[in-house]
Amino acid sequence: MKRPFGILMVVAAFAGVSLLLFLDRQQPMFDMEVGEGQFVPEGIVAPVDFAVPMGAAEEEEMRSRLELETPVYLNYDDGGWSRLEPVLRSRMLAATSDTTFVNGAVGLLQTMYDKGVMVDIASLRASFTGDSAVVRRGGDDSRELPLGNLNLHQISEVTRAFRQALEGGGMPPHTADSLAALLFPNVIPDSARRSGIIEARMAAFDGIDTTFRSGDVLVPPGGRITRDNIRWLEALRESEYSISVGRWTRYLVARLLLVTGLVYVVILYVRDSMPETWKSRSRSLLLIAAWILSLAGTGLAWLVVGSPLRGSFASLVTFGAALTGIFFRRRHAAVLSFVFAAATAAAQPHAYSSVLVTAAAGSLAGYAAWDLRKRSSIPWSIGLSAAGGVSMLLLCRLLDISTGTRGLFVPLVEIVLSSVAGVGLASALLQVFEKLFGVYTILSIGEARNRSHPLLVDLSRFAMGTWQHSQDVADLAAEAARAIEADADLSEAGGLYHDVGKLKEPYYFIENLAHGPGDQANPHDSMHPMESYRRVTAHVAEGVRLARKFRVPAPIVDIIEQHHGTTCVKSFYEKARKMASSPDDVKQSDYRYRGPIPASREAALVMLADAVDSAAKGLQSPTMDTIASVVAAVIEDKDTDGQLDNCHITRGNLKSIERAFLQVLRGRFHERVKDYPYGSEPDRSGGV
Repeated sequence: MKRPFGILMVVAAFAGVSLLLFLDRQQPMFDMEVGEGQFVPEGIVAPVDFAVPMGAAEEEEMRSRLELETPVYLNYDDGGWSRLEPVLRSRMLAATSDTTFVNGAVGLLQTMYDKGVMVDIASLRASFTGDSAVVRRGGDDSRELPLGNLNLHQISEVTRAFRQALEGGGMPPHTADSLAALLFPNVIPDSARRSGIIEARMAAFDGIDTTFRSGDVLVPPGGRITRDNIRWLEALRESEYSISVGRWTRYLVARLLLVTGLVYVVILYVRDSMPETWKSRSRSLLLIAAWILSLAGTGLAWLVVGSPLRGSFASLVTFGAALTGIFFRRRHAAVLSFVFAAATAAAQPHAYSSVLVTAAAGSLAGYAAWDLRKRSSIPWSIGLSAAGGVSMLLLCRLLDISTGTRGLFVPLVEIVLSSVAGVGLASALLQVFEKLFGVYTILSIGEARNRSHPLLVDLSRFAMGTWQHSQDVADLAAEAARAIEADADLSEAGGLYHDVGKLKEPYYFIENLAHGPGDQANPHDSMHPMESYRRVTAHVAEGVRLARKFRVPAPIVDIIEQHHGTTCVKSFYEKARKMASSPDDVKQSDYRYRGPIPASREAALVMLADAVDSAAKGLQSPTMDTIASVVAAVIEDKDTDGQLDNCHITRGNLKSIERAFLQVLRGRFHERVKDYPYGSEPDRSGGV
């Protein structure tokens, strides 16, 4: 592959990696779905340091404990008595004229207020859960004392003592009660201070219930999951450590290394197992576009359903797999589906089950979608990929492999809809991909093989000999393709179209002379060998022109262009040597086709079938032994001439091709005018 194309493939692959990373999000470190009471034979160990936060119940319990531990704060109201004394004295003097009694009662009450009058302890305990108090007077706090040990008067006892004193001085009970009702505490609870202290202590508390260190045993081997274990594991998933900057950086680096490695594996795989794609810009771009679009579609699906639901089985792997199966090979779809699954699963909280589900759905989509000639291929592909993904999900459930925490219904819907969307989009965009990249599907190849195609109709009408020869070549090439697991449909189509360029001047080719008007002389008898060479070899370029004009699929056009490779037109070359005064001055390179040599197995099969058909038809009174010798000699000649160096056909393939040719040639021979020496190639130009 040329360097720019290789760089393009790498850049495109890394663009896909970047897209995945941008759409990706951080995932928890622990990926195991457990339930209370579940048996864990291997146990669970903390992978990192993490803390278990308090739950709502624990926080409420902490608050209650702090309220019990926090004393009641009482403040002296230094201006309380100064407000009470004038009101109380005036009311008492209005009720009695005994100033001595009034002064004595007020003085006794002042002594109590100087010591301090607080609300009743029972009332404090009803309002506050603490059982101790701190008294502040003049800006200074006393030490914390039990409520029962405070050196303060309670308002109830002060009121009672004051009422008794008033009644003892001769005041009526109702007057004593109204005067006693004027009393109020001058040591009052400071609720705001106490609440502030409790809230400050709650805020200072880190909210951590338990802390675990890396390596601590969360569940011992052979233990069962408890409610506390579930809290710990959930805390591990939601740990702040999992979203820390340090881990996020390491996570991105690790993901980049992982996907870079997978990209490198794909590049090696394409280079070694998909040589035609590796050497073709259009095929490479199509493969890259299919999988980057799959990646983009998967990322968008995650944005829609993945983030709010914590992970997703939505994946457009079926889109790339279906296109790969249709345009390339089913086995390539399976391999690339697995690589895609591995790359995307690293972004999921249930990576292992995601790999299995995605790889199964993609592989089956590519397997079933490839043969577009069948109307059922697309629905079959959707159904099979969905069934494969669903089956793998259920299998993961049976094996207790984590599939997330969303139940079963949502993942099942995601898998089915992904299969419908992926395969459906691939089917809808087939023609777009064909036109955009010039890579055609088996359906397009099948349409081109239809004998009613205008080019083939013209060939059958105006070059009948070539048409008969083309059909025979198509049969040979298709049978050989099946023998070596090449594309039999493309090989057959290539055989039918390989000589359409002869439509321009059909009677310069010997197979058409017998179908011309009257007796026709061979036009090459009176032509210079170089002129004959030019007219004969021109049918390749003319065939390419006609094929492109009639929008014949590009793979067939390639076969037309490559079916002679750089072989020598030996009849004209030998004629030129005989005519030359110095035969050694005649260069064989001047009488070779301009190529290129076959770049695909299908093009090579058409080349071999073309030569074998002409050689076999040129034999007089052929036997199976002579036919076998001719077939072997033609194949060996093409191989040693270097015509098969670029099409990845092995020596074992050549043996299979030879056997396939012999099978077709049995019983199908037509006499030619003269024996053809099997060591050289016929040019069907009229020179033989």
